Amino acid sequence: MKIKIIISLVVLVGLAILAIVTIYPGSQEDAEVKFAEYLNKQGVDDNKISSKKIIKDYKNGGYGFIVTFEDDPAYS
Repeated sequence: MKIKIIISLVVLVGLAILAIVTIYPGSQEDAEVKFAEYLNKQGVDDNKISSKKIIKDYKNGGYGFIVTFEDDPAYS
């Protein structure tokens, strides 16, 4: 009986931690909207982006973007 309760608690705590890591501090969609707003304020054309990679930042929270632009001199 005690083993079932302990196992249930471990599973619940594990699910809670997974939910917090997955959801906190925001969703990927929110990050993409903020990134699009930033590009718009900078006057950057979305068509000039050749690649975009979104990375979840577990240490600091949120998401990071790695973007390559077609007109970047270092782009090859």
